Amino acid sequence: LRPGIDQEAPAKGVEVFALPIDRTGLPDYTVIFLTPTEDPVADYQSLIKEKLPEYDLIIGVDRGIVEASIIAKIQGKPYGLISYEIWFERETSADFKNKEREACRDVSFAVCQDRIRSSLLSLENDISPELIIELPVAARNYCPVEKNFELHDILGISREDKIALYLGDLASAWSGIYEILPHTLSFPAGWHLVLHHRYGREHLNQIPEIIERENYSNVKLSPYPPLSFDDMPRLLGNADVGFVHYLPLPGNITANDNLRFIGMASGKASTYLQHGVPLLINEIGELSTRVREFHLGEVVESFADIPKGLSSLDEVDLSVMQKNCKRFFEHHLS
Repeated sequence: LRPGIDQEAPAKGVEVFALPIDRTGLPDYTVIFLTPTEDPVADYQSLIKEKLPEYDLIIGVDRGIVEASIIAKIQGKPYGLISYEIWFERETSADFKNKEREACRDVSFAVCQDRIRSSLLSLENDISPELIIELPVAARNYCPVEKNFELHDILGISREDKIALYLGDLASAWSGIYEILPHTLSFPAGWHLVLHHRYGREHLNQIPEIIERENYSNVKLSPYPPLSFDDMPRLLGNADVGFVHYLPLPGNITANDNLRFIGMASGKASTYLQHGVPLLINEIGELSTRVREFHLGEVVESFADIPKGLSSLDEVDLSVMQKNCKRFFEHHLS
């Protein structure tokens, strides 16, 4: 289990446990506890029967569908796929994808987030569209937050000023943070960018040094530790707008087309919307279209347009967008 992430059982009756993972000789993107063999069902039959209880349904998440299919076949039980990431054959290899396709051959269902991602998953994993359930990444209930100024007071920001929050994994190049930072120098007066790394400040890599070296005076680091979902209102109650940016990286198998078509699979976007925080978002497909259609925030064409996007958000706009976020979350995400 991974430190720095809340891993308490998320609901009554849920048990979280770890299986041994032998990654010897496996590439980083293959998180698999069963080393692939020519006949895994035969080779792992005794291991599965000895180590695992009898299940009624097996669900594989992303590449975990490989293990799920093996367990399901050994136990003779139905299985399904929950897809959060899509690997594309043109970015991996036919051999890599064929293992997934073989594992998906007998799924009873698959879950994906929107019509575009579902059509891509169908093509890449050879799953019949009729078996795919479209379900955006989102929590169950809308949770309005009380406006608070805890961050303002801790970070020395005037309560008259506004906070743009960037929440999530900030250490990765695909977050776009290294492209965003230079444009903070052109932010409209009264706007500050606060960075909250989901794994804690100690994992921000060189970002604090860059902020200090380049004198990005209106960029602050969140003082909060990694937060559970239940603790998010404490952070989000400070935010006037939430940044959602994804930068596709050619050559990165999980951060190129998978991000270009991330659509309704953005956890940070749904977290903002769940708490009534309008979005400032770049072009990422389906979600960007929804932001425009339902007036949930501002869509920017490029990183250079971020200051202009913030300038267009006055108090009236933000108030209307907050109400729109509530309606959208309740009718389209919850």
